[in-house]
Amino acid sequence: MHIINCHYFKIHFLLFLNEVIFISYNEFIKFLTNEVTAYLNLSKEDRKERRQSKKSNRTPYAEQMLGIIPFICKVQLNQKRKRPYRLRT
Repeated sequence: MHIINCHYFKIHFLLFLNEVIFISYNEFIKFLTNEVTAYLNLSKEDRKERRQSKKSNRTPYAEQMLGIIPFICKVQLNQKRKRPYRLRT
């Protein structure tokens, strides 16, 4: 779930499963307080487990910033290292 705040138009809305829901400022504050209190009510182990799962599901930084190009370069380099050098005759 992504929360987007647009100060220019004074519109707050939530993106949830590709669905846009426009809400008032009071509802936005209620939503934030509910999320924070729900997170704080979790046990310490559950919070730690949630953080670890987010870290494991994260895509590599180079892929986020530059797309698939670094991945292709990495695969090509690994393939060249695995192949033995060929002698030209």
